[in-house]
Amino acid sequence: MRKTDGGSNAEYALILAILGTGLVLAALLLGDVAATATNEAGVCIETSGSSCS
Repeated sequence: MRKTDGGSNAEYALILAILGTGLVLAALLLGDVAATATNEAGVCIETSGSSCS
């Protein structure tokens, strides 16, 4: 008789792959946003009298 409780190793691997992909995509997106914000802040600091908000 076969036990059907819990997930198999393949299901756990699939869940980990999906979560890992989501984490990588989030890190890449947030990295781009942080780089853009840092660059814009640097431009505002270098240019005096500009209307940066």
